[in-house]
Amino acid sequence: LQTFVFNIVRDYEVEANGFAVEVVRKEKKALISIEQGLDLAPILVLYFQYGRKKFLAGNKTGVEVEFLNHSGRFTFLKHIRDFAWERSVMDLLQKHGMLCASSQIDFAMETRPQDASPAYARINWINNHAAELEDWGIIVVQDVKETYYTGAMKLDLALSMDGDWFDLYATVQLGTYSFPFIRLKKNILKGQREYVLPNGEVVILPEIWFVRFSELFRLGEPDSEALRFQKHHFRLLEETLKGTDPSLEERLAAYDPSKLSLIQPPVGLKATLRSYQRQGYSWMYAM
Repeated sequence: LQTFVFNIVRDYEVEANGFAVEVVRKEKKALISIEQGLDLAPILVLYFQYGRKKFLAGNKTGVEVEFLNHSGRFTFLKHIRDFAWERSVMDLLQKHGMLCASSQIDFAMETRPQDASPAYARINWINNHAAELEDWGIIVVQDVKETYYTGAMKLDLALSMDGDWFDLYATVQLGTYSFPFIRLKKNILKGQREYVLPNGEVVILPEIWFVRFSELFRLGEPDSEALRFQKHHFRLLEETLKGTDPSLEERLAAYDPSKLSLIQPPVGLKATLRSYQRQGYSWMYAM
């Protein structure tokens, strides 16, 4: 009997007698849930929530009925889905490289990153779009053993020169956490993508950091919070930092030996400088 009534309330407009039927029009939410796939790696699953009712994106049921019994007062709640809004959410995700197949979202073929670990790439997609997801009202939830860091990630770089040395300073910013990039040297050199924050959240380090900075960590000399490089590593720094920060590239270009204008020695200098000495003097002058 209960199933019969459920079906009638779900599929038809009912004139209730002895019970109440209420159409629930509460706030609707889109949820991206980090869950464990069959291979135990994290996957992304899309849900749509209406009030207390949560629907998998691939579930085509348009109406869900909930029965309440409050001290003999029977109420049937009708949760009606907004498929047009749900489609707009999926279109938005697709616009940013993610397709929804059934209820799982993953990279479209043409936007699939060249990442050795697709599972890690999914978490990094959330990191890279943290601000947008908040603006779109899409909430990230987790149903996995490990809690992943899902906020934005930022790497701030600064360069200075001291005599014959370049000092490269880099700071990692992860939400409220900030620490020197040099702290990740072991991870970068050993290819370890997971880094645990003090609050227990697991950060998935972007693969581009390993590609771009592993050579710097191998050749640089650690000095407090910086990596130090001798000036003959200029080309390595130039190539590595290309495309990271225009102001940093401009600053580095000022030290390019091949583009350095030779400065005339100061008036009154009682010596004749050789070519390499003039280049060294010009280098110091440019600093």
